[in-house]
Amino acid sequence: MLKLRNHIPIGAPARREAADGTESEMRVSLGFVPGWYHKRCGIDFSEQWHKDPFYRYQSLKKMKNEL
Repeated sequence: MLKLRNHIPIGAPARREAADGTESEMRVSLGFVPGWYHKRCGIDFSEQWHKDPFYRYQSLKKMKNEL
């Protein structure tokens, strides 16, 4: 039987990944909540975040450091 687990990468849409049954019963699932990052890192998720790769890269570095 194919099983899937949720995976939400930082700053990306949710995905499902195959699970083989050897995973821990305690599942940690990190979510992407823009308001949380805006409050703590000052990141602006407006048009610039979507269209400017350098700004997005710098934002992702701040987000990873915060985590």
